[in-house]
Amino acid sequence: MSRSSLICLLLLSLSMGKTTNPSSFGIATGSHGWGISYQRILKSNVNSEINFEFRFYDVKGSDEFAFPTYYGGTETINEQSLVISPVFAGFRYYPFEGKIENNFSPFVTLKAGPLFIFDGNEEITSFIERWKKVDTHVTFGGHAGIGVKFLTSNISSISVSAGLDLFPMNREIDEQSQYNGLLLQFEFSWWK
Repeated sequence: MSRSSLICLLLLSLSMGKTTNPSSFGIATGSHGWGISYQRILKSNVNSEINFEFRFYDVKGSDEFAFPTYYGGTETINEQSLVISPVFAGFRYYPFEGKIENNFSPFVTLKAGPLFIFDGNEEITSFIERWKKVDTHVTFGGHAGIGVKFLTSNISSISVSAGLDLFPMNREIDEQSQYNGLLLQFEFSWWK
């Protein structure tokens, strides 16, 4: 069984079953690209949470440029085929919980864990062939940020956060030794 299959099974096992701890799905945009995320609260009390996050982050090159073609399509020059998938365990602290009214909760978050890096060969033009022969790397990284959670009903909430991704590479990948940068994340949480 491949590593990616094991990661998928782990994510599915964390999301199954009836629980009072919320799951969330979100989108993220940052200094090096965009992505989607899945987060699961593992344990929470009045003013803190311990959570698990998986993110799929598509990294764009600093000189990558997409433009419309004469025939209605798009063409990309200097395309970079790099995906970073952090699998983080984290801590979220709500310093003003119970002190501010109107379902408004500012928070501070810290996360760390392995980064799975998938580097496709940009010289191969076929999308399928490019990702069949992918170079895979594993290193460790983290995230520190601040945000606000808005409770929208008794079973859901919306969070907006901003922070700094710390993504050091264990060797140079696509001519960079790190992919640190700012990140803006939007999450929708629900309780089962």
